[in-house]
Amino acid sequence: MKDKNILKYYAFRSLIKRISTPILVIYMLDIGLSLGQIATVAAVGSIMSIIFEVPSGMLADTFGHKATLIISCIGKVAVVLSYLGGTFAWILAARIGYSFFGALFSGTADALFFEYLQEQGRADEHKKLAGKAKGIAYQFGIISMLIAGAAYTFAFWLPFALEVVQFILAAVVIYSFAAPKKAVNVSEKEGFWYFLSHFSTSSRQIMKNRMLGWLVIVSALIQGVILATIEFRQVLYTDVGLIALYIGGIYALNRFVAGIAAPFTHVLTDKFSVSQAITGLGWMLILHLVIVSVTKSPLVIIFGMLLGAAARIVLNVATNDYANHLSTNGSRATLLSMNSLIQSLVAALMAGVFGYVMHVLGVSEGYMVSASILLIIVVLSIYSIPKKRALAKN
Repeated sequence: MKDKNILKYYAFRSLIKRISTPILVIYMLDIGLSLGQIATVAAVGSIMSIIFEVPSGMLADTFGHKATLIISCIGKVAVVLSYLGGTFAWILAARIGYSFFGALFSGTADALFFEYLQEQGRADEHKKLAGKAKGIAYQFGIISMLIAGAAYTFAFWLPFALEVVQFILAAVVIYSFAAPKKAVNVSEKEGFWYFLSHFSTSSRQIMKNRMLGWLVIVSALIQGVILATIEFRQVLYTDVGLIALYIGGIYALNRFVAGIAAPFTHVLTDKFSVSQAITGLGWMLILHLVIVSVTKSPLVIIFGMLLGAAARIVLNVATNDYANHLSTNGSRATLLSMNSLIQSLVAALMAGVFGYVMHVLGVSEGYMVSASILLIIVVLSIYSIPKKRALAKN
């Protein structure tokens, strides 16, 4: 018989995929925001993610992963409605809000799921089941991606209204999830000092285990560069003549490919070492950026984006699985948030660089500069791989 909690987790992961993603930049352009203002929104959002990331993980580890996820979903409902304000100030406020409530989700869901599996004696299945969860979520997201462009064409507010319904349903589903007994709220027992202890615990783990430190830093640097470029994908699509209706289909195709790739993460990581898997995926992401920067052909650009979608989801699942197995019970969300913190730092810096290059030289040139920076990161990471310590197979 299927584990109902696992099925609920699959449903929750599916429901938190945003419908408005394919049309958000187009919406901002339609209401009169300039590319400079859009770049500002992206950069400020990344900076706010930096500020909120680790404290949000500490809050989740202190007050409970399940409760934190419910709050995150409810907060995102308010954020989605804020986007309908229709001015730069409202959009900026919404992006800041999403940074906070998104940070509450970051790492928390994966930590909750891992601890549930661990309590059931199924921790070894985490990599496979987490990959399957993301795969199902991406496949489910295809529906929302296909709807987004058509809904926006029909009425600009419709994708946002549908997104509100999504997040409300997500809150209901995760509320019904049976949290593991070991993940219950212990803040009453140790109070504020327990809250602070999560950061020091995670920091010591990263410094003590060289491979864990390498994994957290390198994967975050790679994903940070890619996150910055994702903010501007819609600009690239419109630059080659794709309209909103088609862009929704492209996002759906991206999710379809990512959904297929995610469940096979365990196959890759079982055959290759941690360093080989992470750097290999880094090379794939470099190729993705190069492809989209050297052509104006929509079909070739779509192929490059599909390659990037597959590599990025596998990198994300593999990193979280490695980190969860190496982390100490009770501080997993904080450790994963530290990985996300580095991603946000890199994304904030790269959003500024990418936006400036794109504004001065062009969209394609922005992607080429990003590919060059990512190349430097991957080459340096190869030379910094720990030689004397390897990640234990689980």
